Amino acid sequence: MLYFINFVANAAILVFEIAGARLLAPYLGTSTEVWAALIAVILGGMSAGYWIGGVVADKYPSYRMLGILIFASSCAAFIAWGVRDLIPSALVGLTVQASLTGATVVIALILFAPLAVLLGMVSPYVAKLALQNLQTSARVVGRLSAFGAAGSIVGAISTGAYLIAYFSIDQILLGVAVALLILSLIVSFEKYLPKFSVLALILIASVSFSSQQTHGEERVADVATPYNRIWVINNETLFGKSVRMLRTDPFGIQCVMSIKSDGTVDESEPVFWYQRFFAEAAANANHSRMLVLGGCNHSLPRYLQHKYPDAQIDVVEIDPGMTAVAINHFDFDPAMSSLNIFHEDARMYIARTQAQYDYIVMDTFNAALSIPHHLTTQESFEDVKRLLAPDGILAINMLASPRGPGSEFVAAMARTVGTVFPYVRLQYNKNFTATRIQNVMLLASNNPLSQLPQTASSQPIEILESRDLTDGIILTDSYAPVENMLREMAPQLLLQY
Repeated sequence: MLYFINFVANAAILVFEIAGARLLAPYLGTSTEVWAALIAVILGGMSAGYWIGGVVADKYPSYRMLGILIFASSCAAFIAWGVRDLIPSALVGLTVQASLTGATVVIALILFAPLAVLLGMVSPYVAKLALQNLQTSARVVGRLSAFGAAGSIVGAISTGAYLIAYFSIDQILLGVAVALLILSLIVSFEKYLPKFSVLALILIASVSFSSQQTHGEERVADVATPYNRIWVINNETLFGKSVRMLRTDPFGIQCVMSIKSDGTVDESEPVFWYQRFFAEAAANANHSRMLVLGGCNHSLPRYLQHKYPDAQIDVVEIDPGMTAVAINHFDFDPAMSSLNIFHEDARMYIARTQAQYDYIVMDTFNAALSIPHHLTTQESFEDVKRLLAPDGILAINMLASPRGPGSEFVAAMARTVGTVFPYVRLQYNKNFTATRIQNVMLLASNNPLSQLPQTASSQPIEILESRDLTDGIILTDSYAPVENMLREMAPQLLLQY
C-alpha cells in the first residue's frame, strides 16, 4: 500500500504539471520560457514538500495523518480545478507586462504550488512508515524511489498519449482531485473523514468559475487536443464585422473567418490581408501544385482552393484536433474539399516527401511567442528548397515587426533564408507603421521577385529590399534562440489582441 501511495502521488504531480501547461496556454502561450517557469515552480513545491514532510513525519508518524495529508492534497487539487481560469485571467494582464517568466511563476504558485508541496510531503511520510529497521533501510528507500519514478513515468506518458487526447483539461484536473480523495479514504479508516470529505467536496466544487470573457467576445468552444488548448470565439467588434476566431495563446489570433448572415463562415473572402497577398503572389508562380505548411482551421488553403480550383493543394497540419475544430466550428467538409491533408510535423513532412511544388506557403508561426524553432533553421529551408520547383516561390508569414520588437527575429529569418535562396524579399502592410507588430511576409525564390504584386486587394505593400541581411544571425538546428528574440513583444501583443 505504501509503495502504491508513492506511485499515485508522483503520477498525480506529473499529470497536473502537463495538464497545467495546457491550461495556461491560452493565457501565457507554450514557449520554453513558460514551460521552464512552470517546471521550476513544481520542482520548488516538491522540494519544500520533501523538507516539511520529513519534519512532520518524524513528529506524527501514523496512517491517519498520512490519510489527512493526502486528503489535503485532494482539496488543493479541487481548489485549483475550481479557479483554473479565474486566476490566470485575473492576473495575466498585470504580471506579463513585467515578465513572461514572472507571470508564469505567480500564476503557477497560486494554482499548482500548494498541490506540489502537499504531494511532495507524501514521499518522506511514506518512507517513515515503511522503514522498520536500519538493515533494510536502503532497500526500502530504493524501492520507494523506484515506485515514485515509475508513477512519474506513467503520469507523463498517460497524460501526453491518452488523457489529453480524450478528456478536457478541466476533466483531467478534476479526475486527479477525485483520485486523491478516494486514495485518502482508502488510507484512513477514521469515521469522520469520509463525511468531512463529502462536505468539503460540495463546498469546493461550488467555487468553480467559468473563464472570464473579453468584451465583445463569445466563447463558442474550449477544446483540448494532443497539441493545443483551443478557444473558438465569436467576435462582433475586433475586425468591424462578425467573425469567428481560433486562439491557442493570448499573443495573436491564429486564424479567423467571417460569419455570413446565415451563420455559416465565408471561405471565399479572408479576413487577414496577408492571405489575399499570398493568393495573389501565387499567380506569379506556376501554381498547379501548392503546399501549405500549417493548416489551422484551413481558412488559407480553402481560400487558395477557391481562387485556383484546378490546383492540387497539400496541407500539413500537425494537430488533427485543429482539423476537427475546423469541421465542427468552421464549416469545413473534407468530403467536399479537394485538399490533401497530412497530420504530421511540417519538418518531418518536408524531410520525407519526394513531391515537387510550385508554391510553398509556410504559415506555421501561428503562436507569436512559441515559434516552432526547428522550422526556422538553415537545415529546414534546405529541405524546403529541395521540394520547390526551379521557378517556384516560398512565402512565409511571420508575426513580428519590421523595425520594432521582434525585428531581430525578422532579420535572422531573412539572413537564414538568404543563405539558401539567392533572392529574398520582405514585405508588410504600408498602412501600419514599421514598429507595429504585424504580419511580415518573407518571400524567397531561385529567380528575381520583381514581378510579385505591390498590393494585396488594395492594401499597399511596403517592400524591404534585403532588410540588412547581414545584421541577423543564421539560425541552425544547433542554435535557434527565436523565443528569446520575440520575448519583448509580449506586452504589446497583449494590448493588440
